[in-house]
Amino acid sequence: MASSSSYAPFSAIFNGSRPNPSVKPAAFLASSLKFSTVISNFANLSNGFSLKSPINLGYLFKSRYFNVQARAAAEKTVHDFTVKDIDGNDVSLNKFKGKVMLIVNVASRCGLTSSNYSELSHLYEKYKSQGFEILAFPCNQFGGQEPGSNPEIKQFACTRFKAEFPIFDKV
Repeated sequence: MASSSSYAPFSAIFNGSRPNPSVKPAAFLASSLKFSTVISNFANLSNGFSLKSPINLGYLFKSRYFNVQARAAAEKTVHDFTVKDIDGNDVSLNKFKGKVMLIVNVASRCGLTSSNYSELSHLYEKYKSQGFEILAFPCNQFGGQEPGSNPEIKQFACTRFKAEFPIFDKV
């Protein structure tokens, strides 16, 4: 189990203090921000990576193309999207407006599955009463680590890890 210091960024959100800048969040936090705000502040999350001055990773797209996409995305927020939950029902992300959202991909056969689900469940239990939501999206795109069907994924997460946070359709 991770030390309590790993939860510092989340604690800071709810108690109004500033998180320790040396602690880097492991996942993307999205609240009621416009995508343009998130994009312009992304440089604060990673060591020197700035979308305003693109770096060459061998596959990074041209900055002009990205800027056009960023401007187009600025008109929508995460709350404007509707997604399918693990049972196939439509869920408007607008229902999470005003809450802090941790949007995370999960996989049942990842080497970090046990610790990830355990810590996600711990975070959710600790902060859900303060407006914190975890939106888990099972993903098979990283080495085929989530090959199960939606019913299998739901059974795995909810039975083995007692996941109470929303789990969505596999992407």
